Amino acid sequence: MYAGEKRVLVVDDSPEIVDLVDEFLGELGYTCVVARTGGEALEEVRGGFKGVVVLDLELPDINGLDVFERLLQDCPSNPVIVFSAFASFEQVSEAIRLGAFDFIAKTDNPFDVLGDTVGRAWDSFVTGESEPVLLGRSIPSGVIGDSTPMLRVMNLVEQVVDTRVTVLLEGESGTGKEVIAGAIHKGSSRQTGPFVAINCAGIPATLLESELFGHERGAFTGATSRRAGKFEQANGGTVFLDEIGELDLTMQAKLLRVLQEREVVRIGGAERIKLDVRVLSATNRDLVKEVEEGRFRADLFYRLAVFRIRLPPLRERVEDLPALAENILSRFARSEGLSAAPVLTRPAFSLLQRYSFPGNVRELENILSHGAVVSRDGQIGIYDLPEVIRGLVDQEQGEDVRGSHRTSSEGSVLGRLRFPEEVRPMEEIEVRYMREVLGVCDGNVSKAAKLMGLSRQTLYRKLPELKAIQSEDESRA
Repeated sequence: MYAGEKRVLVVDDSPEIVDLVDEFLGELGYTCVVARTGGEALEEVRGGFKGVVVLDLELPDINGLDVFERLLQDCPSNPVIVFSAFASFEQVSEAIRLGAFDFIAKTDNPFDVLGDTVGRAWDSFVTGESEPVLLGRSIPSGVIGDSTPMLRVMNLVEQVVDTRVTVLLEGESGTGKEVIAGAIHKGSSRQTGPFVAINCAGIPATLLESELFGHERGAFTGATSRRAGKFEQANGGTVFLDEIGELDLTMQAKLLRVLQEREVVRIGGAERIKLDVRVLSATNRDLVKEVEEGRFRADLFYRLAVFRIRLPPLRERVEDLPALAENILSRFARSEGLSAAPVLTRPAFSLLQRYSFPGNVRELENILSHGAVVSRDGQIGIYDLPEVIRGLVDQEQGEDVRGSHRTSSEGSVLGRLRFPEEVRPMEEIEVRYMREVLGVCDGNVSKAAKLMGLSRQTLYRKLPELKAIQSEDESRA
């Protein structure tokens, strides 16, 4: 256990910030060492500095992320707190992914959290447990999962939830971008105001302007009455623009004007309606590439993407499968008026673990709903799943050709899912499970063993009916 003075390495090129941090932490009993460049910070650590590092990612000489990675390489026991402005939040999210202890935004009063964060980091350094402390302290209602990738998302949500900045949610289709947008709204001071969502890809371009900004009676054929647009409906709350990358350049220009002026004029009208709206948007496109290729306005991108959050695909958060499956099946039971939710058998769940889910959580919901409808006894087995999942049984074991990822701790993951209750002894349940998988594999012992993560010898030992096959194999050998 470390018994020396409480030291903090402050890496920042702003003399004002350094002086404030030095004075503040000094009053709490810490001794601050100052580095005004990335090079100076690396020299301090290579010279033997031990303690907490408070690191600004905007440095004059070396890229902040490069400094961060080299600090961890040189002394991984030193917890690193990223202390940065909103302009570098893209770097911040990467730093958190790489293992930053925590993140503090340089808001008007960051010292509200600095003392507590440095204290936690120091405690982890002293105890030798300097694993990054993920925030995620209060995962919002509707957000399912406590895997590391999702906790990192919650880290970023917590930092931005109660600000006015625009947020761009990025990720593949079906990853839950609207759920996160709703969580940001519910966690903000605007939670009592409306949350208005619109899918920009689901409305014809000729109608989208009216949907967003509204129209006056007689503005065009069919406009028989005045109608408020989504922005006007969201006044005092949040508007969520899903699939923002699908807007054409003309609509992008009109949206930019609304964001800049914070007011809207209905089609066919002259009244300028002032807006007090938080704007969240989402896309499954690479908007940076779209900007480079001239399909998305750079000025609109920077308006929408003050803060960017990437949502992980389901294949990167397979640890959340049990919680997601249970939630989906519970909702299915409620919608269908069932007295109990359907449950997955272990072999069925094993197959789901090996699938890559190109459609992400939305695809998982479709798969489980299909299985729940097909199953007759409330237990979803392998043959109740769609063909795309059942086909995995016949594939060569090991890496799925679809690029699926299987967890390294299958047992612990399976243990979190509620499978059909059994009143038989555990050994009998295990044997029944092995026989079911063996049957699915048409008696192929090697295939069944690989599917369950067992050796052939274990199957021979557990299933008496296989002893004859084992004897034949050994005699041929």
